[in-house]
Amino acid sequence: MSRLQLLVDIDLLPVVLLHIRSRHDLLSLALTCRCFKDIIIPDALFSHIRLMSVTRTHNLSTEGTSESFRQLIMEADTRYADAVRWAEISGSTKFDVRDEWRDIFKQRMKNLHTLALRVSNVIFDLSIYVLDQTRLRYLTVEICEGSALAAVQDLSNLHGLSLGFWSAYQLTPDSPLGKILFNLRGTLKALSLHDVVWQLHPTSSTQARSESEFAWPHVRELHLRITNPEESLSPDLARVFPSVRSFYLPAPSPRAGHTTHVVHDAFFVSRLESLRGKWSDIKFAVDAGARLRRAVVLLVDQDFTVPLESYLVPSLESLTLKCERSLRQYPLGRLSVVVPGLTFLRLRFAVTSSISLAEALEWILDSISSLPLKYIRISCNLLGATNFEGRTNTPDAKIEGYVKSFAETASTSCPSLRAFCAEWSNGRLDWHRSISEHGAVGFCHVHKEDGMADEMWYDWGETRDFIPWNAGVTGG
Repeated sequence: MSRLQLLVDIDLLPVVLLHIRSRHDLLSLALTCRCFKDIIIPDALFSHIRLMSVTRTHNLSTEGTSESFRQLIMEADTRYADAVRWAEISGSTKFDVRDEWRDIFKQRMKNLHTLALRVSNVIFDLSIYVLDQTRLRYLTVEICEGSALAAVQDLSNLHGLSLGFWSAYQLTPDSPLGKILFNLRGTLKALSLHDVVWQLHPTSSTQARSESEFAWPHVRELHLRITNPEESLSPDLARVFPSVRSFYLPAPSPRAGHTTHVVHDAFFVSRLESLRGKWSDIKFAVDAGARLRRAVVLLVDQDFTVPLESYLVPSLESLTLKCERSLRQYPLGRLSVVVPGLTFLRLRFAVTSSISLAEALEWILDSISSLPLKYIRISCNLLGATNFEGRTNTPDAKIEGYVKSFAETASTSCPSLRAFCAEWSNGRLDWHRSISEHGAVGFCHVHKEDGMADEMWYDWGETRDFIPWNAGVTGG
């Protein structure tokens, strides 16, 4: 008999669980008795930790919080250290990896499997303490300097790797990244490389390696931005990544002098289930025979004339439309005919005023009411209504009022909808359908962490098997 069965009335447990609708409710339950506290607190609070980089103007409260966490992890009781699965180091300057932190990473966090870094200059300090751990499976660096990879060029056993380079990286067989990728041929499942000059071909110093060895047969999710195509080789994607089912073409680079290699391989895209790109990329895949289940479309001004019947397939379950202008000209109402099985919809657009936002929310609700949606995310940018910090001048209370009205109407007009999110420059509101203690069904506001969990759950492509691309410092 388990410890929980010994200390808790099992007959009452189902009744208690009915009242848990969010992470906050779970933590409240943990504080009701020592048994729940010992079981819930470690996993709920310590499975995902965030450590801030040291800056000249670092906040004293942040430093105190980090010190309290360090002391707790160093206690004789190892359950807190054992619970850490994901460590995130954010900030833009060097993280202070002191001796005591090195001991924590090396000896205490033995179950750490994901490391997310904002910048790469901490890699050297962590290399011999964290990156050589056999349990580490996922590494992501948002802003990576190519020289930093020399310290970890023997890295192996990763399942997921995500690197965003600040300047074009020469990816050759003898480069540190080339050696890392060579080591990961048998384990890598997800790969994201931004701004690389692809030059993976055998050289005189790697004669023992045949060209066929530069292939990653287990990669199923691929983000690839090949920059400076005049200097790059064109990889045979179908041969180099034969198992890829999710492929993400990058948005145009804003950096001067950077042009992106356009990949059009009919055989490669015909096997895809998920694709990010422009409408032309989506149509190319559909025409090649791809039965897409997920599409992320980067819209441009003239795309409102696109006939959806020619660009989308009925098998689609998840659709994201990203637009820098208004969406009102797009025929969203046609989606129920073209993609009748759509369950996930993410919209990003811009409006010129709060009144336009209210009208847009009403229009979206009318357009999607016939779809079997389970989740929708609405991200809005109020053009011309932001201050120098990028925050909107429109009062949050007014926007929240529009969102609350949307929730009340969606509760009845969209019976299949289980959760939704509304996001703007100042914040984000997440809602989840639930049943109140009086039996009333409707949407209730939940914490951001629970809303993000809903989004990952309903968007089939965001799985725990691969890098959590839309979470942490690499957020979507």
